[in-house]
Amino acid sequence: MSWNHSARRKPRLVISFSGLDGAGKTRQIDALVGDLERRGRTEVLWIPFKMWPERLVSRLPLSFRDSFGPNQKSRSAAIDPGRVRLRWIPDIAAGLQRLVRTLIGVGAAASTGLSLRRRAARSNAEFLVLDRFRIDTIVKLQYWYPDVPASVLAAVVTALAPAPDVEIYLRVDANVAYQRKPEQWTTEQLDRQARLYERAAARLPSALVLDGHDDPEKVADAVRRAIGALR
Repeated sequence: MSWNHSARRKPRLVISFSGLDGAGKTRQIDALVGDLERRGRTEVLWIPFKMWPERLVSRLPLSFRDSFGPNQKSRSAAIDPGRVRLRWIPDIAAGLQRLVRTLIGVGAAASTGLSLRRRAARSNAEFLVLDRFRIDTIVKLQYWYPDVPASVLAAVVTALAPAPDVEIYLRVDANVAYQRKPEQWTTEQLDRQARLYERAAARLPSALVLDGHDDPEKVADAVRRAIGALR
């Protein structure tokens, strides 16, 4: 497999699960790991998204930092014009702000893509299961950095993070995801993320899109078939 960095390592299979919080990733991972552990050493990696560069961003003015993160409602509403783009600020200053945000966003995409590569490459397991990977990272980057072209962020991540052998996206409606896991995001935030997931998955034609509303066993069977087809 392309992920192996040493001829001494056994060929291995890399499977990633992506989707909204509440899409059913944990349940499917648990079911899959139960199957894989009977066939070889299996490892699960949970890869949370962290905003980069946190230390740099934390030094920026609060009004500027408000253009990042989950409190944004839309690309146009990500920045409060009353606090950030005061009417007397010249256009050149606003342009510089956009440039800084773009550089930070592209830097975040590069850093995160390399981090995904490093974390996954450390495993020697025959079966590596990733709880969140490329699709989730692309979505979070586009969510945190709305001023940066979505295609640029996606291109940087996909260029640096290796493609899993099976890349699964569990599609689920925002309302259903909220009912399953209401503690983290609002339905409005989940709806924004759901649209981003659809676009990110569409950019990766090899991604296997499964309906997270289906019976979990039916979804698990589809996952087994996809893996069996490779082996």
